[in-house]
Amino acid sequence: MANALSVDVEAPAAGYVLVQSTFLSVVVHTNGAAEGITTGCNPPTNDLYCPDSPVTRGQMAAFLRRAFGYPAASVDNFADDGASVFEADINAIAKAGVTKGCNPPANDRYCPTDLAKRDQMASFFSRALGLSPISPPPPTTVPPLQTFGDGTWIVGRDISEGTYRTAASKGLCYGARLSGFSGELDDIIANEIDTESLIVTIMSSDAGFESSRCHTWTNGMTPCTSSPTSGFGDGYWLVGDEVAPGLWRNSGSADTCYWERLSGFSWEFEDIITNGLSTSIQTVQISAGDTGFHASRCGNWTYLGP
Repeated sequence: MANALSVDVEAPAAGYVLVQSTFLSVVVHTNGAAEGITTGCNPPTNDLYCPDSPVTRGQMAAFLRRAFGYPAASVDNFADDGASVFEADINAIAKAGVTKGCNPPANDRYCPTDLAKRDQMASFFSRALGLSPISPPPPTTVPPLQTFGDGTWIVGRDISEGTYRTAASKGLCYGARLSGFSGELDDIIANEIDTESLIVTIMSSDAGFESSRCHTWTNGMTPCTSSPTSGFGDGYWLVGDEVAPGLWRNSGSADTCYWERLSGFSWEFEDIITNGLSTSIQTVQISAGDTGFHASRCGNWTYLGP
């Protein structure tokens, strides 16, 4: 409440005797008293604040009315507050639109002796301050686990669109995204062949996908490195989850090391941010904006730092 009302918490004014419990209670005791928000907890003396006691909904109504200066209301909004010393405060905050009641949808009760919960206090303050509601982000949807093996598959019927991985193969694993099933070269959107782990993104616009001599393909993208900085070998890798952005160096290029920084796994040329081919040791800066990294005949890569 002190923050909401911009009450000075650096130099609290004199207030109550009991101010040693917590920093928060000091602020509420002294500044709350100075601002006229609280009068104490032990009438008529009112030289205590009772900082460790819970706050009831009736007490919260009094705090809010005093803090925001709501005028008295002529209408009795609730049926259960007649015996409460906070009835006038409850009706005042109801008139101001700060409370709607405690028993929706009827809302003809206020429940003045119930404790004010954190979610209720959030509603009180958001209405009192005129805050606009913020919609929570939509839940992250995880696609159902799907696997498939070798063969020619129809996208949308046999397999779903998405990103898939296959483990390193004993032979040359071949995969191809297809625009049709005529068997002609023009049907190949993009393809790849390797003995190492492959990652491919199959689009909803693809007609099919062909796989030969590959292990099982899965859209379960569990990281295959022990940590993003632990190092990796040949194959396709996810930047972030498996490979940390930063400076990396390979262990050997005698067989002509080829590497690619990737913006996606479509296997199309447009996904290659940059690449390299050399028989020398390579040092590559992988960026946080990269989606993936592909290496072939490069040995093991070691993290050198950011």
